[in-house]
Amino acid sequence: NDLCAEADIPVWHWHGDVAQSHKAKLMRHPSGILQITPESLEALLLHKHAAIAKLFGDLRFVVIDEVHSLLRGDRGGQTLCLIERLSRIAGVNPRRIGLSATIGDPEGTGEFLSLGTGRKTIIPKIDAKGSKWRLSMEHFYVKDAQAAEDKQIPDALPVLEEKTDDAPANADPGIGYIFEHTRGKKCLVFVNSREECEMVTTTLRHYCELNHEPDRFLVHHGNLSASYRETAEEIMKDDSQYMTTVTTATLELGIDIGQLDACVLCGYPGSIASTWQEAGRAGRDGLPSQCILLFSPQDIVINRFLLDHKENDDLDDEAADLLRARDNQRLQAMANYCQTTGCLRNYILRYFGEEPAEPCGSCGNCDREFEEVDMTAQAKWMINCVAETRGRYGKGVVLNTLRGANMA
Repeated sequence: NDLCAEADIPVWHWHGDVAQSHKAKLMRHPSGILQITPESLEALLLHKHAAIAKLFGDLRFVVIDEVHSLLRGDRGGQTLCLIERLSRIAGVNPRRIGLSATIGDPEGTGEFLSLGTGRKTIIPKIDAKGSKWRLSMEHFYVKDAQAAEDKQIPDALPVLEEKTDDAPANADPGIGYIFEHTRGKKCLVFVNSREECEMVTTTLRHYCELNHEPDRFLVHHGNLSASYRETAEEIMKDDSQYMTTVTTATLELGIDIGQLDACVLCGYPGSIASTWQEAGRAGRDGLPSQCILLFSPQDIVINRFLLDHKENDDLDDEAADLLRARDNQRLQAMANYCQTTGCLRNYILRYFGEEPAEPCGSCGNCDREFEEVDMTAQAKWMINCVAETRGRYGKGVVLNTLRGANMA
């Protein structure tokens, strides 16, 4: 926006939070750059149909920022249909430009963007200075001692930052980890829903009260008012304030919040591309980008259930099966990432089609030693117990039976 202001190029916005006076001014004097979401574009085509030719009669470029986000599901095809519909109504054929830092198949994305235009695609090669990333996977038991508690790993790399606070007694292990490693830092904590966003923020603020500390956590999601979200964004831009914002995907794309010390992904982030995108927001003053994923196997089970029961009424059976298979493939890739004992950075690079020469030596898995334990016998006991009881009892009874507990 600052560059456009210097060049005297007007920048307009069109979405639910924009005042009607701003939209009316654009309608009277269409010019410059319009920033709009696919959903708002659809509403514009529906409610301002007669004004489309006037608004977009000189449209030359359509720039899709974070184009990889449109490749995850139906939204990409819907967006291209909206662009094609707009072009036909306005009688234009604008060039389409896709921007992304996390595209694994740029040629395929180029073909996707050029559909219906009759134009060829140019994919520029941009050589950027390499940066060091620290990726970490943290697993927690729901209660009692944690797996890595009081264990020393010989020859392990030093951690980037030791914990800077102590969580209250009996704190949730995962949320307590966030509390302990974000004090005195500027961080983002990504969660998967607005409800979880509110819950995690409330819990972290409660820990501040229990420790008699000032509140150092902000919240950001789509259900909040525009003024509330903008206040959080301005605070995060201020380099003198070390706050942590708990957010949904609203801060994943396109909003400038300055430099960050670390990103924490609280739960399954959806895909490897989302993990890479969210991790890419971290990194301050030349320091390595630090990204920590807090993972529970239940995340995979829940997401697989949701995919298996996803309704695709607008698709025929073959298309619905292809979409479901693609979504399950993406889910399995994320599950494998969460469970791998290999280099985390190399796993992501291979997902995007690169072949790294050696482990990075700086991710959480490269820092750790893993102990493989054969659990075949224990698994057989569990399966036999469930079979003998004919599935009539819950997991509590099954576990107590396996432990030899006297339940009489």
